[in-house]
Amino acid sequence: MYDRPSSRTDVDIATGARILGVSVEALRKRLQRGRIDGYKTDDGTWRVVLDIPGQPVKATGGFADASDNGHDLAALHSEVAALRQDLTAIADALHELAVQVRELRSDAARPAPPADLGDSIAAAIETTLRPALTTLLQVLSKRPSP
Repeated sequence: MYDRPSSRTDVDIATGARILGVSVEALRKRLQRGRIDGYKTDDGTWRVVLDIPGQPVKATGGFADASDNGHDLAALHSEVAALRQDLTAIADALHELAVQVRELRSDAARPAPPADLGDSIAAAIETTLRPALTTLLQVLSKRPSP
């Protein structure tokens, strides 16, 4: 994702929380659970060890090289565009399912011989609802898991 290898930098908990976009308490919990590297200094304060692309972090919590932020921003725009496409495909599939459900309900409301009614609903589900559900599942399976 980055042009240069990342370097490991240690920062205080408040700065680390700002960089990661989480609360100080959430960062402390991650330290307790071992999900993030950190250590306690001789004076009793905690430091968080982070992988920072490029140069070490400034005291403000920002990156020293703004070109990495531009690269990150481009990657985020690309990801948002892909998610929008997925969302559009899901919305289309759900709309198609809603239309088919309305059609099935209207078909079920029409008088029909009891023996034929079950067969016609099963046939309608097989021919219309199953393909739409299959499409929806395919779109959902393409999305990366969180």
